[in-house]
Amino acid sequence: MSAFSNIDKRTRFVNRILTGFILLLLVASVLMIGSNRTVYWLLNATVLMGATSLVLLGSWSGFIKLRFSYDRWRLLVLLAATYLIVLLFQLGVAGFVSPIRFHSQGNILIGLLRVVSYGCLMFLTLQIATNVKRARRFAWGVFAIFIVIAIYGFVSFQVPELLLYEKDAYKTALSGPFINRNSYATYLAMGCALGTSLVLRSDRENTIRKKRGKLDVEMIIGRLFLFMAVLLLFAGVLATGSRMGTFVGLLGIAIPLVLRVMQSDEGSGARNAVVGLSMAVTALLGFVLVSAAYGGLVFERLGSTGMSADVRWALYENIWQIVLQRPLFGHGFDSFELAFRMGHELPVSPDLRWQNAHNTYLELWVELGVIFGSIPPILCGLFLLRLWKRGAENQYTGYLAQAAVSVIVIAAIHSFVDFSLEIEANVFMFIVIVALGLAPNDTKIVAQE
Repeated sequence: MSAFSNIDKRTRFVNRILTGFILLLLVASVLMIGSNRTVYWLLNATVLMGATSLVLLGSWSGFIKLRFSYDRWRLLVLLAATYLIVLLFQLGVAGFVSPIRFHSQGNILIGLLRVVSYGCLMFLTLQIATNVKRARRFAWGVFAIFIVIAIYGFVSFQVPELLLYEKDAYKTALSGPFINRNSYATYLAMGCALGTSLVLRSDRENTIRKKRGKLDVEMIIGRLFLFMAVLLLFAGVLATGSRMGTFVGLLGIAIPLVLRVMQSDEGSGARNAVVGLSMAVTALLGFVLVSAAYGGLVFERLGSTGMSADVRWALYENIWQIVLQRPLFGHGFDSFELAFRMGHELPVSPDLRWQNAHNTYLELWVELGVIFGSIPPILCGLFLLRLWKRGAENQYTGYLAQAAVSVIVIAAIHSFVDFSLEIEANVFMFIVIVALGLAPNDTKIVAQE
């Protein structure tokens, strides 16, 4: 009995360290210009694979035990394994099929390491977040990071010297530690989703200290202050001037609200109605004030939407022709820029450097083919179905599942017109929030460890 107790203590200690490690990684990955450089990909992959190796070694040796059960994840694991096998296949044949593949062999290897690091982050987050209490605390830590990065974005806009890179674009728009304002808008929109879900979390989380049927004034005030933090994030989204970023930012607030309304808590109808009405009025006033103060750039850019759409449509038509050149296995992972150079056609401007497709789905199809390039969206769709079910069951951590649903929708929609989910810091935050929605074991409200 004591042996099991010691294992539990060691596991609890290791998971606490991992929690701090992941939070630190989330902060560092953003500050390193969104980790949008090869050196940062390799650095992050090294530390994540190293941490995962230590956890697996500790489990194999009996020093600690793994918390998350993968019994019902066979299809998801199979799809992820297939994706890695395709990358390994591309790496193996690179240099023998076409000049593009030869030149992209190094890109494929680096991309493979990056994808493996994403799997490591998902694994580590699932392990530490299986514990319900830790998952809740971890969610608050993640939201605190969003707030810090938002404040940093506003301050660094006034004092560019605080940025870790020289800002030579978006001089009149907020971009924070990211080089691209749209990527920053997606990041803040994910924060809006998590924050709104925390605001609307089930009252049952605080059942012990509540008197049934009576309003908890302290709770209402606390959540109103929390919603002010969400408005700060949304103000940041508006200040980026990103049109689609503003749209998904609104979705990040609206989707948790819709999902929460769809739930039903027994005996709390009247209380929820009063709380909901007060929050709705406050939210409306907040949105009006924030939009008036920070929405000028977005409103100004809405006038050029039609022209931008024409340019993007011509680009997408050109990219689709490149997809059709190699529809089965693609041109090689992370080789879009090379492939586009060889397949570039007018009227897409030759004066611009097209490093990204500005559509993640098309870019995946260029690099991996239509079938295998569709695996990441399919995986996200399967995650979405699981999370929808978890969020609808009104669990103690159902609000985390609702936040994850919102984040997947945000990423899926913005990926149609941009490359925000190709920026590693955004991918890290996306993975962590999705894992937070999937992991908690709500069959036991008390912590297992």
